Amino acid sequence: MNSCEKALIPWNLMLPVDPFGIAKAHGFEVIFVESGFFINDAILQISLYNAKRIFILKNSHRNRQRFAVAHALGHYFLGHINNASNLTVSESVKNFSLDEKDKKELDANRFALDFLMPKEAISSLVEKAGVTDLVRLANIFDISEAAMECQLRRIGWIY
Repeated sequence: MNSCEKALIPWNLMLPVDPFGIAKAHGFEVIFVESGFFINDAILQISLYNAKRIFILKNSHRNRQRFAVAHALGHYFLGHINNASNLTVSESVKNFSLDEKDKKELDANRFALDFLMPKEAISSLVEKAGVTDLVRLANIFDISEAAMECQLRRIGWIY
């Protein structure tokens, strides 16, 4: 079982995947904050006593909030952070790209795509339900069309 599959264990198989509920099921507190609190899109914080928090900008677009939570969970489940110390990972939307040079950021982006749009769910919709429209798929998964297109390319549905 890979890191993303482990993270998705609490998933009820309903679409769209609920990153906020799954984060909570893994012991994270997701906190929505005003834009003056910090300048980036998300902050992942693990305290010395293993208090796990993800801070998200309240006024960010819902797609960005969902991706930011999935991305933060990616850092956690991929082992990019050390639970033994007080750690804060700050994320900016500029990091949410598959053109990212930093391997950990790239891996967290891929994790977020797989988390929010599991390949099996996409395959089921395309093969069994005949859903092939990019906009409709993006709406079903509650993500941006750009993220949907990126994931469809990654898993080989479009070239």
